[in-house]
Amino acid sequence: MRHLWRPGIRALLRIIEIVEANYPETMGRLLIVRAPRVFPVLWTLVSPFIDENTSKKFMIYGGNDYQGPGGLVDFIDKKYIPDFLGGECYVSK
Repeated sequence: MRHLWRPGIRALLRIIEIVEANYPETMGRLLIVRAPRVFPVLWTLVSPFIDENTSKKFMIYGGNDYQGPGGLVDFIDKKYIPDFLGGECYVSK
């Protein structure tokens, strides 16, 4: 909770406001994978300030729930999903 300081929240809300005003409907879908446990708290604080149509585009996955039905493969072809997320795309090191 120490990261939820007032200037940080104000800055984030201002960024969201600027993006929504100047770049409407440019985001198709945002997939957040392996969200930390604190993320639902942050999302609860921030989401009321985000346009409803925009907030519906956020898909938030915690733990391994991105691997099942309604997960990444519903939005991304498995050959493009990295192997460490259960896909078939291998990155050479």
